[in-house]
Amino acid sequence: MNRKTFLPISGALLTLLALALPVAQTRASDNPSITLGPWLNDVVKDGVVIRWETDQPQKPVVVIKLKEGKEYPGTYEKVEVRYGFLSLKRSERWQNSVRITGLEPGTRYDYAIKNSNHSGHFITAPDEKKGFTFAVYGDSRAATPGKLENPDHEKVVAAVAVKYPAFLINTGDMVYSGDSDHDWRLFFENIKPIAPNIPLFPVFGNHEARGGDDAVKKWDTLFSLPGQGPKKMYYSFRYGNTLFVVLCSTCGLRDGDPQVAWTKAELEKASKDPGIENRVAAFHNPMYTCGNHKDDENAKRSLEPLFKRYGVKLVLAGHNHIYEHLLENGVHYLTLGGGGAPLHDIKTKCDHNRFTAASRLHFALISVNGGVIGLKIFDDAGVLMDSFVVK
Repeated sequence: MNRKTFLPISGALLTLLALALPVAQTRASDNPSITLGPWLNDVVKDGVVIRWETDQPQKPVVVIKLKEGKEYPGTYEKVEVRYGFLSLKRSERWQNSVRITGLEPGTRYDYAIKNSNHSGHFITAPDEKKGFTFAVYGDSRAATPGKLENPDHEKVVAAVAVKYPAFLINTGDMVYSGDSDHDWRLFFENIKPIAPNIPLFPVFGNHEARGGDDAVKKWDTLFSLPGQGPKKMYYSFRYGNTLFVVLCSTCGLRDGDPQVAWTKAELEKASKDPGIENRVAAFHNPMYTCGNHKDDENAKRSLEPLFKRYGVKLVLAGHNHIYEHLLENGVHYLTLGGGGAPLHDIKTKCDHNRFTAASRLHFALISVNGGVIGLKIFDDAGVLMDSFVVK
């Protein structure tokens, strides 16, 4: 039998061979696998942003199902993925983003991601004369880092889905640790029933801040927001006749902080716009609460005078894993922290004028009609827990 003889190859020769071989280039694929998404951000009167993640670089294209099947190209960005909790195993993914423009207000559009089986629909924001309904919940994070499922969050999502809100605000602590790819993947898996069809406006919570600069970078690559603040951790958006000011509790809410000055400027600008009838604020740490975490005294000192001066009607928060409705100095404060994290107990004694409190999984369905805001609070089974009207 003839046998081939294999000669040893020196390290220097291996180096020369490696240099002679062509280096593989990262190229955009026509048919990558979608590993996450799609989800919607930044809906406006004439369009929306559609995002998703792929395992290869892609020339992202979204097809709007009009008569002509109009195509909208987008961009992609390479991001590093860390598998598991505190894992050193890393890989690469690509965040894809397509901004849709030129559409009609208050209109439903179906879309499809080209060269994939992923599709959905969205409704553009209405003009200022049309009413709308949106949903709010927060603290949807899993109980522990690295958890493989979060059935309580899934229950809340399922209850929201059957209400068909125009958009969703999550009041923060969507994940356990903001720098963990695993935690974000769990979040987006949980919201699959609504993410392709209902735009998300997220609030940056203290758990999103876990991981420092890596967490902020992750936030910045996951979301397309109309932000004014650094890395879009605070921002504002107009929907119909209502201004929403979305703030960051961990970004500084003391008098003199840039975020406070920015908030004043946004509210001042809105006060001069006759088309804006309502002002709503959202941030993670509640200003007024009877929950485990105490009142945010910095926010009270810096923001409450602004809220009273500029007529903010409603303030949405999370942080405490309960439902609360408190009325202080003419402003309605809601804690909506029953999105899937372990629930907190209700305190039997409270210094505030507490209207209602409950330790249950829940979400708010909020309807805006002119200058009247109607609120209904449902548990994860769709049972009405509370309702009231703000004028």
